Amino acid sequence: MPLKLECPKCGDVCKANTEKDLLEIAEEHVKEEHPEMELDNKTVEDLKSMVKEV
Repeated sequence: MPLKLECPKCGDVCKANTEKDLLEIAEEHVKEEHPEMELDNKTVEDLKSMVKEV
């Protein structure tokens, strides 16, 4: 089932078919658009909690 994650900082939406793929896309988004953000374990867990089915 397709998944989406809306960036809490800018509202961009990442979409993928698996959580693993979605988190990889989100990580790339953070590196490109929000380099000041630290992708530590807590941030990744926070992102996982925001994933929604579409």
